[in-house]
Amino acid sequence: MLLNMPVYHKKGNFFVLSNTKMLFQKYVGLFKNTFLNAYVNVHRVKMLKINNVWLLLSMLNCSFGTKLVFTVTMGAIY
Repeated sequence: MLLNMPVYHKKGNFFVLSNTKMLFQKYVGLFKNTFLNAYVNVHRVKMLKINNVWLLLSMLNCSFGTKLVFTVTMGAIY
């Protein structure tokens, strides 16, 4: 169960973990093509007990610079 999720902030081509100021050394460009047509199932994410699902998904949108498709139990949101 995830209770306190760390918050990542984008600085240049790296992510910085705000709680401990550790550098998360993964180049965003390597993953940009992978997540170009990403599909995130919100119902599945909610089952993981993440309270701020929409914050998490909007952070993914900002991080990868592309529009992700989010699904809920009633349908799809584009």
